[in-house]
Amino acid sequence: MPDRTTCELAHLYFNPKTHKDGIPVRLIENTIHASTTKISKFLDKTLRPIFDDKCKDTTIIDGASLITELSKYNKDNVFAYGKNIYKQTTGGAMGSSLTLTLANIFMAKWQKNIVEEQTKTGEFYGR
Repeated sequence: MPDRTTCELAHLYFNPKTHKDGIPVRLIENTIHASTTKISKFLDKTLRPIFDDKCKDTTIIDGASLITELSKYNKDNVFAYGKNIYKQTTGGAMGSSLTLTLANIFMAKWQKNIVEEQTKTGEFYGR
């Protein structure tokens, strides 16, 4: 359970993408003291070894079903910016321990198809 004495809403900040034209920004959520931090770390710690083991040969168990089940976690992602409270409605929070692993799971399913095609032509793929 989150510690009510130290828990606070996630804070939004921006990192400029200086390598792109027009210098767009990447939205990052600081979730260090957010109510979802502990469950995010727990889920990441639980899922990361499974992902690493299953993907060592660029294959994974049905990642799409896993993401569907974990979408419940993403549905209640709220953060503060300025004096307003916002709810993130799509995607995962940049800055969450779990988001990177979820992105890797998604990419592994996509990657598997690429590797199968490249194997037929003698090409190599790695990331």
